[in-house]
Amino acid sequence: MATTTGNPKDLAPAKGGKMKKIIIIAVGTIVLLGAGGAYFLLGKNASHAPAKPALKPPPVFFPLDSLTVNFQSDDGSMHYLRTGLTLKIKDEKIQATITEHMPEVRSHVLLLLSGKKPDDITSV
Repeated sequence: MATTTGNPKDLAPAKGGKMKKIIIIAVGTIVLLGAGGAYFLLGKNASHAPAKPALKPPPVFFPLDSLTVNFQSDDGSMHYLRTGLTLKIKDEKIQATITEHMPEVRSHVLLLLSGKKPDDITSV
């Protein structure tokens, strides 16, 4: 017969170690779930709170005088465009600035349109 010289207490598995590990995991899980839930509830209320809409002043529409532009032509025929433009601007301060620089604005619009061909304008 085989005999063992060790203590019978040493051969039994340590149950306290497993139980301690389970308790630590359970407590950690509960803490994480509680923190996540609190963050979700508090963060949801803070981030989705309806903000007061800023009152924007109504836009100002500023009509420009009509413009007549001659187009470039490949076939030698005369083509022109008569158009009227209306600008949508934020406030009347900008309208004063545009009025002050109106010759430059007209010049830029005329240069832009005069470089086009009739086919460029007629397409969508």
